[in-house]
Amino acid sequence: MRNLGIYFGPKSISLVETEGQKVTNTVSIPLYKLSGTGIEEKIPEEIKIAAAIKDELRKNNIETKEAGLVLLGRDLIIRTFHMQVLSAKDTYTAVRFEAKKYIPFRVEELVYDFQVSLDRVNKKNLVLFVGAKKEILEKYISIFAQLGIKMSSIEYAGFSVLRLLQLAKVKEKGVTAVVDIDLAEEDEINFVVLENGMPLFSRDIMLSGDALSVDAGQPEKLDLVERLEKLKVELRISLDFYLRKFPTKNISNVIVIASEDSRQEIEAFVRERGLEVKFVDSGKFMDRPMAFSLGLFKAYAINLKKIIKNKVVIDLLPYRIKSRGQEQVAAIGQLIFGFKIDFRFILAALAVIGASFGINYYRLQPIKAQLSAVMGQRPQAVSISADSSLEDLSARDGLYREKIKVINQMLRKRMFITGQLDMVPRIIPDGLWLRNFGFHKTENDWTIDMSGSCYVGESDKERKLINKFLNDLKENPNFSKNFKKMNILSMDEGKMGKLTLTNFMIECRSQ
Repeated sequence: MRNLGIYFGPKSISLVETEGQKVTNTVSIPLYKLSGTGIEEKIPEEIKIAAAIKDELRKNNIETKEAGLVLLGRDLIIRTFHMQVLSAKDTYTAVRFEAKKYIPFRVEELVYDFQVSLDRVNKKNLVLFVGAKKEILEKYISIFAQLGIKMSSIEYAGFSVLRLLQLAKVKEKGVTAVVDIDLAEEDEINFVVLENGMPLFSRDIMLSGDALSVDAGQPEKLDLVERLEKLKVELRISLDFYLRKFPTKNISNVIVIASEDSRQEIEAFVRERGLEVKFVDSGKFMDRPMAFSLGLFKAYAINLKKIIKNKVVIDLLPYRIKSRGQEQVAAIGQLIFGFKIDFRFILAALAVIGASFGINYYRLQPIKAQLSAVMGQRPQAVSISADSSLEDLSARDGLYREKIKVINQMLRKRMFITGQLDMVPRIIPDGLWLRNFGFHKTENDWTIDMSGSCYVGESDKERKLINKFLNDLKENPNFSKNFKKMNILSMDEGKMGKLTLTNFMIECRSQ
């Protein structure tokens, strides 16, 4: 049986058809080639993408009824957190409640799945929570519907590639960081830290800004030196983020999936951090020689789901949950109706059940009498008397409503900056990055301080790029609704190795 994996990457769509572990077809569709002019510009993006995929399936004689979907990290919310060990019955409700603390919007807006593992050191459950906004999934569902293909599963790319490690016989014992890198295609880099195969932390990195849309045109790429330097900065940030969240779980080694072109630089950087590094040979998990393509590897990895068992079993396909429930109901029905009913056994069972209820009833009577006596001795509540009139109750109700009104006014004055913080990395232009980010609050004012650097090779262009970043912040309605005054406090020349760059500091105030 042949399987099809589809990975919607930031720059291209990758399709891989397999039969078992054998690759039978590979297709890569650059998004910038789907852009159109005139009437084509008004065609929805989903229709353009579906048409392009359908055309490639026809050209390559790929016929399939279902396919696995691999998503970018930018399309997902991935969080890990600890919670008390609970019964299986209470875990679902507890996870749903706890997840609200870690996501920037309502749980009801998500399609989500989670996995629980026992952290024996902390004696708590470690929860891996993965969700996607319904509106994002609807886009992909629309594309699959136009293709006439049923989704078999929906996975995060960073978890799918873990199957490639098993295929290459690379063991990730202890606390291990897994990084997949493709500097040539500038695919999304997935940084995942595992403890004995279970994710503790994940972060996704884009080296050339946000992902493309089909109408964005052909992208301008950074040169290899710039990409490597930016990669080192982002890896350093990722390692620092992880250590702040898990200070007692030190990473023992780093497993890297990358091309040979960047191996020497990456290996030197990781060893400078005092970590062991191991590169995965792509020839060990692909059955035929091919150019290094992280997008194709991710699409290939989801096809291995039925062959290679991964410790991460997160799947965002909601229909799968429903089908599992139906299968369980069907299994119970077969179990019940597969036996012949003997009424003598039913009567005997009813007699046993009735006897147990009768014994418990007589045992509970003395306890109930004692409970009634204790309740009679309780002091009466003085806040509300049983003889209170309707006027008294109305007056008390009005007092409570006034208190609630004051509390609601206090809550409405709170500032939520999660949305604003989420917008900053989305509008940062290529060649500009942040080094420090601070938030300060006084009684009547909120301030965000951002300091960073910009490098494009020319001082004037760097200053223009910094001013563009400031203007984008001002023009962004989500950011400017709470921060009315935004100014550049400083802009001066700096050094990073042999490179001359421009350092800057921006202040954003609410008043």
